[in-house]
Amino acid sequence: KMEGHQIRIRTADNKEYLMDKSDALDISLIRSVLEDNDSDDEIPLDFVEYDQLVKIVDFIHQCQKKPYKAPLPKPLPSNRLEDVIDNKWYINFIDLPKTELLKMIRAANYLNIERLFELASARLGSEIKGMSIEELREYFEIVNDFTEEEEESIKNGKINMYNIHS
Repeated sequence: KMEGHQIRIRTADNKEYLMDKSDALDISLIRSVLEDNDSDDEIPLDFVEYDQLVKIVDFIHQCQKKPYKAPLPKPLPSNRLEDVIDNKWYINFIDLPKTELLKMIRAANYLNIERLFELASARLGSEIKGMSIEELREYFEIVNDFTEEEEESIKNGKINMYNIHS
């Protein structure tokens, strides 16, 4: 195939995106599809919307030019991404509202883009680091269905898996 060849992508919101093959090869999922199938068929991305894909390609271009220093420390030493990421571009890039951030984590995982998954997960980690159980439940919109007794047992480290209702 010629240099600069474009790959047709069909996003989850049913839009077509033309991607340079060189960019597509930086996305593990798409690279695998291309290796398995050399046709010019459109590649469907079931969990990635068009606007997200545009951002992801921006991320790939930035990584090609100037990647951040990886891997990031786990756990994060603080709630400040500036303490672990040496490039302001990435901090601004991943400064997303919660819903968008969670979608980006899912997309990075689905596409198997390790650096993006790491960056987005670090951003989430910086958001929730130091939160109480109650704050975490609120952040992730989790309904607490434990009784007070079960909650007390869990806090004391005495978890009886057979008594916890499902």
